[in-house]
Amino acid sequence: MIKGMYAATAGMVTMLTRAQQISNNIANVNTVGYREDTVRVTSFPQQLMNRVFGGSSSPNIGSLVNGTVTESTWIRYAQAPLRSTDNPLDMAIQGSGMFAVQTPQGVRYTRDGGFRRDGLNQLVTTRGDLVLDANLQPITLPAGGTTMRANGEILVNDQVVGQVGLFDFVEPQQLVKVGNTQFEDARGLAQPLASVGTTVRQGYLEQSNVDPARAMTDLMVAQRTYEAAARMVQLQDEMTQRAANDLGRI
Repeated sequence: MIKGMYAATAGMVTMLTRAQQISNNIANVNTVGYREDTVRVTSFPQQLMNRVFGGSSSPNIGSLVNGTVTESTWIRYAQAPLRSTDNPLDMAIQGSGMFAVQTPQGVRYTRDGGFRRDGLNQLVTTRGDLVLDANLQPITLPAGGTTMRANGEILVNDQVVGQVGLFDFVEPQQLVKVGNTQFEDARGLAQPLASVGTTVRQGYLEQSNVDPARAMTDLMVAQRTYEAAARMVQLQDEMTQRAANDLGRI
């Protein structure tokens, strides 16, 4: 009975974590460039059970799983819809690449292409972080009309003045979310490299890749599963109490 209580409690903790993660996804359904988090759930190792009173040749009677546990958080990098903004400095990525930006904390990566020209004529994010080229150098934009090519080249008055860096990763799941739809390769395990096959759309922004309808359904499932596990804990507690009271009288 105690093992049953442990299993049900583990299920409650897992579903609470999943509900919190889904709620965060829903809160960012309109955040430009946001990437959905998914919790990976696994079970504790199975334990083989034998008949207790059967001597040395006791046959196996099956296995027991002591509940589930959150293994890790997985980032879903699937493409999201694009929205037109009519801002010539906005860029949306089509493909698996990311932009690189220089922040006070170091180089970070993002799918948010909401860019602007600052007072020094440098291309920056809406937060003022410098947008970097393929060599991780800032991009300077002279005054004039700006157009962009699909490969990320930037033209001012029909002259190429720079090219936005687009990066893929050998191990994208090693990236860590650090807020503001930015990712950091803190341990150097993601292994960034020049993106191949990624294109840029001028005057567009990529939206969040969270599906609101599916997220709401997943949240309800997590809540119902949590409630079922909570009822199991209560049932196990009642069974333990009854066993203690009744066996004491026998």
